[in-house]
Amino acid sequence: MAMPKILAIDDKRDNLVTISVILKNLMPDYQVLTASSGAEGIKKAKEEQPDVVLLDIKMPRMDGFEVCEELKADESVKNIPIILITAVRTETTDRIKGLEIGADAFITKPIDEGELVAQLKVMLRIKKAEDALRKERDELEEIVGERTRKFREERDRAQNYLDVAGVLIIVVGPDQKVDLLNKTGNGDEALEIGRLQSTIDLIITDVVMPGKSGPELVEMMQDFHPAARVLFISGYNEDFIMRRGAVDKEINFFHKPFTPGSLKQKVRELLDG
Repeated sequence: MAMPKILAIDDKRDNLVTISVILKNLMPDYQVLTASSGAEGIKKAKEEQPDVVLLDIKMPRMDGFEVCEELKADESVKNIPIILITAVRTETTDRIKGLEIGADAFITKPIDEGELVAQLKVMLRIKKAEDALRKERDELEEIVGERTRKFREERDRAQNYLDVAGVLIIVVGPDQKVDLLNKTGNGDEALEIGRLQSTIDLIITDVVMPGKSGPELVEMMQDFHPAARVLFISGYNEDFIMRRGAVDKEINFFHKPFTPGSLKQKVRELLDG
C-alpha cells in the first residue's frame, strides 16, 4: 500500500526543513514532499497527487491565496485538503478570504508540533472518507449508466421492430412458447398470414399505418379468427385516439415507447386473461 503524501509549499528553505523534520519524526509512515514556490507547488500537486497540502500564505510572485485558488479550480487536484500556514497576527479578513477560495484549515507560526500533527490527521481522515464516497458514487453512476444504456437499446430495438412491422401476429404453442409469425411487413402481409393460420391467439397492431389502419386490419382478421385477442399500440395517448374515433372504448391499448419486458408482460396478461 502506497504511503500517504503530504506536500509542504513555502518559499523559505528553513521552514521546509523544519516541517520535514517534524513530520518525519512524528508521522514516519507518511511521505513528505516539498516545493519552494507556488508554481513548483502546483506542478508537484498535479504530478504527485498528495493527500494534504501545507501552504504558506506569504510568498513572493505567487502567494498562498493564488496557489490555493488555482489548485481548487483544477479538477485533478481540487479535492486535496489545504492547510494554510499564517503569521501570528494574521488579519481575520485573510482567514475569511482563505475559506472563501477553498482552504480547509489554518495553522499559525511558530508551528506547534502537536497542533500540526492533529490538523494533518484530521485532514487525512476527511480525505480518505471523501475518496471512498466519490469512488462509491462513481461506481454507482457506472452501474446506472450501463443499465440505462441497455434499457435504451432494448427500447429502441422494440420500437424499431414495430416501426418496420406495423403489426405483429403471435401464436402460442402447446408448450406456452410465444412465436412471432411475421418479422417485417404491413397490414396486407399480416392479413395474408392470418388467412393461412389455423389459430391466431393475439394480434398486436399499431393504430395508424399506411394502407390499412390497425382497426381495419383487426376487423378483417376477425373474420378468420374471431377469438383472437387484440392489442392496439400507438404513440398517441389513449384519450386522443378515442376522441378521434379511431378505435372503440373497450380495447386493450399500449402506449409507445415501451421496453420488450413491458410488452412481454402485457402479452402474458392478455393471453392468460
